[in-house]
Amino acid sequence: MFKLNQYTHNTDDPFGKSSKQGYCLLCGTGMRQQQQEEEEQEEEQEEEEEEEQQQEEEEQEEEEEEEQQQEEEEEEEQQQQEEEDRNLQLGP
Repeated sequence: MFKLNQYTHNTDDPFGKSSKQGYCLLCGTGMRQQQQEEEEQEEEQEEEEEEEQQQEEEEQEEEEEEEQQQEEEEEEEQQQQEEEDRNLQLGP
């Protein structure tokens, strides 16, 4: 067992899980693994955020399309109603 600035590297505890910082300053074994895990977690989180953002954008686009369709249908109905009114006013 080595001792360096209160951080200990125990051969039974190769990643220094019992040490205060979770790694050994002498060899940095645990720290490298910890950094790798953190990087992987960050990448996964970024991917999830990107997917969520894409989903939100798609949903927003769908909503906008639905609104546009609804407006077009309302305009058509209004035009038809106006034509019917005109036809009724002209009459036979």
